[in-house]
Amino acid sequence: MKKFALALLLLLAPMVANATTVSVIPPDTTVALNSEFTLTVATDGLPDLLAFQFIYHYDPTLLEFLGAEPGNLLTDPYVFWAYPCGPDSIWYDAANLGHSVSGPGVLVYLHFRTIGMGQSWITCPYVDFRDSHNNKTFPTCGSARVMNDALPTWNSTWGRVKVLWR
Repeated sequence: MKKFALALLLLLAPMVANATTVSVIPPDTTVALNSEFTLTVATDGLPDLLAFQFIYHYDPTLLEFLGAEPGNLLTDPYVFWAYPCGPDSIWYDAANLGHSVSGPGVLVYLHFRTIGMGQSWITCPYVDFRDSHNNKTFPTCGSARVMNDALPTWNSTWGRVKVLWR
């Protein structure tokens, strides 16, 4: 049994050591109502990255997706698409054409506007990296939280508030 556990550990060690993550930077951000802001989607890297795609979900009652700009891991020539995938998701698909790159680096800059009060989690249910041989890698994909810092106002006068507490 110990030999089996040791053999399994030796087989899995390279996969754990080469684990890749995708992160949203900053992971927590506070913005004012009706403000535009940018989230950076970055990876700690791979030695051979040709193409990647991911989907991010967000609350469409609180955030509006405005667009995306490619990060430094896309170098000429390249193609990319970033578009809403349903009312609450962004699908981003990108590839370097004829060459691969190595990370770490920025995959994309996502632009949003706050349209409602509250907090929205930006979660990643799917990410796929491809190397120059079209082999798949499924990195760990991080989430982010966007909070609106606007405080609700109370339209009561001090006299009305005092009456409530008497």
